Amino acid sequence: MGTELVSVWRVQWRLSVVLAPLTWLLFGQVSVVGVAVNLLAIPLVSFVVLPLGMLGLLFSIAWSAVVPVVHHLFVALEWAQQLPWAVIQPPALPMWLAVVVCTVVFTLAQP
Repeated sequence: MGTELVSVWRVQWRLSVVLAPLTWLLFGQVSVVGVAVNLLAIPLVSFVVLPLGMLGLLFSIAWSAVVPVVHHLFVALEWAQQLPWAVIQPPALPMWLAVVVCTVVFTLAQP
C-alpha cells in the first residue's frame, strides 16, 4: 500500500511540474495547491462519485448518497482556492521563452 501511494504521489507531482509552464503560458497563473487537491479529488471522484452517479441511473437512492460527497468536495476545493498562496501569477513569458521552457520541462520529465 505504501509503495502505491508513493507512486501516485510521484506521478501527480510530475504531472503538475510538467504542466506548470503550459498552465502559466495559457492561463497566466500556476496553482500551488493543485497537487494536494488532486490527490484528494481524483480518487474521491473516481471511486466514490462516479460509481454512485452510475448507480443513480438505476437506483435513485444512490443520488442521495452522492450529493453530500460532492458538496463536501466542493467545500474543500473552495477552501483550498481561497488560501492566499493557492495560486501564483508570475509575469507573462515571451513566446520564445515559453517554448524553450516547455521543451526543457517535457524533456526532463521523461521517465
